[in-house]
Amino acid sequence: DVALKTVPLTSAEVDSAVVVVKDPKRVYAFSDTVVASADGGMQRIWVSRALRPQTGQAYTLTITVPGFEPVSVEARLPGKLYPWLKNEKSEAGIALLRVQPGYDDPRNVPYGYYYRMWIVCTRNDGGPPDQTRAEVPAYYSSNTGEITWPVPTRSAEAVFPVPTIEHTYAQLRGGDTLFIKKELVVKAFAFNESFYLYYKTVRGFDDQLSLRIDQPNLTFIPGGLGVFGAINMDSARFNCTSFVK
Repeated sequence: DVALKTVPLTSAEVDSAVVVVKDPKRVYAFSDTVVASADGGMQRIWVSRALRPQTGQAYTLTITVPGFEPVSVEARLPGKLYPWLKNEKSEAGIALLRVQPGYDDPRNVPYGYYYRMWIVCTRNDGGPPDQTRAEVPAYYSSNTGEITWPVPTRSAEAVFPVPTIEHTYAQLRGGDTLFIKKELVVKAFAFNESFYLYYKTVRGFDDQLSLRIDQPNLTFIPGGLGVFGAINMDSARFNCTSFVK
């Protein structure tokens, strides 16, 4: 067994590390790239423009640091999910919109599922059409104002209450009468096992605002710390009026 190094690597050790990502046919080169971050700043990331992950393909990450045993782990890309919608009602009579998956490769179904929904409205005031959007929570309470957001789960399906969708649309629309089209956009994320389990743990088991600092040694990489995982994503657009008044 390879013992974990209990103190951080020095900058010299990090600089001397060799990181390789490969599949059975080739090794992929990564370039040190500067990109814009969400807060308007700049950040450095490593990018491989040649790596275009394929469904069902296994990819291997190997890290070698002089003086340490190599660390290696494999991840397989799950198949894409194609979301589609179905109207139904709860036992209490509440209108629901159920998101169900179609699979591009039934042999590579994901371990975890994550659905997010937006209302996208197109506005036309005589100029070029202008789009605005708002994300739909998994649940909104009109009595308390409580909001619950979607999270990754093992369930292959997700349910959004129609009153929550209607509330989101009303908040987005306000008193504007110039919207000429409204659509529902659903994004479906397919997680492989290691990434799903890592995400659920470090994100505090469904608490999107917390970090599980009580488990600093959490790992899905034998001989190392962290995770090497895979997510596949696709999206679909629907005419909102086909499902919601």
